[in-house]
Amino acid sequence: MPGPRTVAIDRGIVYLDGRRRFLKGARLSPRGVALTGSKIDIAGLLTALAGSEANMVVVDPRDAVRPLFDVADDLGLLVFVDRPSAALPPFEAVRHRHSFAGWYAERRLGGAVGRARGTANDGSGHPTLVVPLPQRLGWADGDERDLPESLRRRGRGARFLGGFGAPSVAVDDPWLDDPDRWRTLGESTVPATDVDDVACVLRHTPPAAFDDAAAWAAATCDYQAMVVRFHIEAARRRKYAYLGGVAPDVLGDPSGGLSPALFDAASRPKPAFTALTAAYRPIVAIADRLPPHLHGNEALALDVHVVNDSDRLLERGSVSATLTWSDGVQRYEFGVQVPPDDVRRVGTIQLVVPPVSGRLRLAVELHLDGDVVTSRYESEIFAEPHDHGTESR
Repeated sequence: MPGPRTVAIDRGIVYLDGRRRFLKGARLSPRGVALTGSKIDIAGLLTALAGSEANMVVVDPRDAVRPLFDVADDLGLLVFVDRPSAALPPFEAVRHRHSFAGWYAERRLGGAVGRARGTANDGSGHPTLVVPLPQRLGWADGDERDLPESLRRRGRGARFLGGFGAPSVAVDDPWLDDPDRWRTLGESTVPATDVDDVACVLRHTPPAAFDDAAAWAAATCDYQAMVVRFHIEAARRRKYAYLGGVAPDVLGDPSGGLSPALFDAASRPKPAFTALTAAYRPIVAIADRLPPHLHGNEALALDVHVVNDSDRLLERGSVSATLTWSDGVQRYEFGVQVPPDDVRRVGTIQLVVPPVSGRLRLAVELHLDGDVVTSRYESEIFAEPHDHGTESR
């Protein structure tokens, strides 16, 4: 087994054995909840996370035990142990595990807290990754489309994007067996559920809009997948310039039911984990997101970036972008030249929106080494004045 790796943190960027690494991962369980002793398959969750090309996981102190570190060692995952308070659990038994990266501390950043140079530590000898409090746009606060602007406002002190996502219910979760539970969600007669989770589904996927539990649950899963995908894309386009890593909430939740977990209580993946896996691909082309709606004859300009997490220069690939609408199509081609472990803008899509009502679809394809990786986006064109309440998200 490899020896301990050197982990250092400089201005919120993690350096592994002297080389900077953009962190892609997830929180293992809800804050203050341990999976050890539950029916959740921890090793299975970590294996799935590593299979998504993630490289880190945040765990509750009670889950930071030798079996978890053994699995993380084998999978190559860095483990950050959540530190919600000044009380530090003992880690003598795992001090030399090479997967253990340090503490993960969510704080309200201000002044130099998020920009301190050097390896922050707490006196225990382990580095501490100090990150902003969770960005819950589209979940508990604001709109999920506000994230890019929020990151720009926070500037270069916003060194990590964590705690995002949205609640959902797996379509076959036993929680749905009681129709009164999901149909009357948010009413005082329903057993207590996280108020932010309830508010989110009432705003984006109100049960009254659906005929049956399965359709409603599928809609909650689709919304969760959308938020996870576009938050990750926004983060990866800003790697190192603004952000040093990204980690949504959460992989597993032993309570099941309405939860931000990416896996259900039986450790089966929800659509949001599929979205995470696609968004974590090591090399991917990402376009500016289409607006929620467009008007005929307005000018549209969308930048296309290629994110390269590999150790090699990308110079022989290409990107094709295709916009389609009800009676037309427009294509674009861009070359690719992206240094190792970097992100670059490779081109801009420019279009005068056709005055034809209907869906506008964008497919961005990265052609590299014989493989094609596709990212898709959609919006709605309104040729005539319209009610903004009908916008596509």
